[in-house]
Amino acid sequence: MQFRHGDGDAMTSTTQFGRTFLVGAAWVNPRSPGTYIERLQLLNPNVISTDVRVTFLFTDGTSESATVRLGAGTARTVAIDEHQVIVRRGEPTAFSIRVDSPLPIAASFSHYDLYLRGGWGTLAAPLGLSVPALAVI
Repeated sequence: MQFRHGDGDAMTSTTQFGRTFLVGAAWVNPRSPGTYIERLQLLNPNVISTDVRVTFLFTDGTSESATVRLGAGTARTVAIDEHQVIVRRGEPTAFSIRVDSPLPIAASFSHYDLYLRGGWGTLAAPLGLSVPALAVI
């Protein structure tokens, strides 16, 4: 959960893990750093490390990927609004995010807008089969 200006964002916990996820409706303006705060949260419940591919799918039809290393049994937050893939674009950018992992993981996303003073958080939408938490943990 995060709080800004008296507003809080939270999301439900997950009981399912998967290998592919999608997040839509992401938007950042690199010309106003710190105004649009977007975070991708990743959790690796496995006993071994894994490399997760995060692909940014832009509305102009282009895409770019980055790799995030997740240690065994660890979580990591990726600051999407500060990521070089986004900052390099240099202009207001709408996009979706695809997350791919060779091992089952959990993924969530939060967006906070200091201009409109509001935000939201959600679990990423799994694509394909999901795995119950009890089978992984």
